[in-house]
Amino acid sequence: MALSSALIVAVIAGVVALASAGIAAWSQVKVKSLEESAKEKETRSNARVVLDRYRGPLLDAAWDLGDRLDNILDRGFLSSFETGPRGEVAISSTLFRLAQYFGWAEIVRREVQLLRFESAADTRRTAYFLSLVMRRFATDWYDWGEAHEQAARWIPEYRADALPVRHLMLWQEEQRGIGERMIPAGTDARCIGYATFLDQYAEKFNRLLADFESGLHVRGVENSLRLVEVRDALARLVQLLDEEQRYVAGQPGYRTWLENSFASPCWDAYEHPNEGPAPHPTRHPE
Repeated sequence: MALSSALIVAVIAGVVALASAGIAAWSQVKVKSLEESAKEKETRSNARVVLDRYRGPLLDAAWDLGDRLDNILDRGFLSSFETGPRGEVAISSTLFRLAQYFGWAEIVRREVQLLRFESAADTRRTAYFLSLVMRRFATDWYDWGEAHEQAARWIPEYRADALPVRHLMLWQEEQRGIGERMIPAGTDARCIGYATFLDQYAEKFNRLLADFESGLHVRGVENSLRLVEVRDALARLVQLLDEEQRYVAGQPGYRTWLENSFASPCWDAYEHPNEGPAPHPTRHPE
């Protein structure tokens, strides 16, 4: 009987020990899971904080560039000033708006590069549309036959042989290089202004923007499918960033470029990060 009691005690002690070990292991796993979840939430929160910090200037830069592209596409902006005294300003201000957008996009990219910006639900769509603008500038899809067919359906005056190959193309490295030059040395949170851009153009920007500048002088630039799709991607970005409805609400009696984008044939293309057609392919690295 004594042996039996001792055996029972030993079994109970063993069961208790095993249970304690199991509880301890489960607790460790649970604590680790909670820590990882907290860390992921903190990362998402940090990404959101970064986005909120630069939402205003990024929104303004996207609006300014989209507005200028719309003026080129639908209001004959470049052709109107082509031979006039303000032709040079028309080109330089267009290049500045382009560079300014790339500058703020680069600042946001730098700030969130160590964060899970693209996988966080509250920032994923912003990352998607930033990437979409980048890809539409970088792809050579606009030289393909299917692109010419699409452009002919969307643009009344379009001619496949009117624009040169790789017209207005800027690869990702070029876009980032332009953005880097827009950020003053020793700072990470602002871009240079128009006057400084003009002063530094020959030394710092000409090599990166010379081809794009030449492309703006090409007759028929207003029929560029690339510019249509970049404008509409920028409109999506503006619509997403403009939480206070400063731009999206529009102005009474004035048709904004956003309204032109809303009516564009490609407005619904690539609306959601995980839905719709695949992004345009590229035959060459960007």
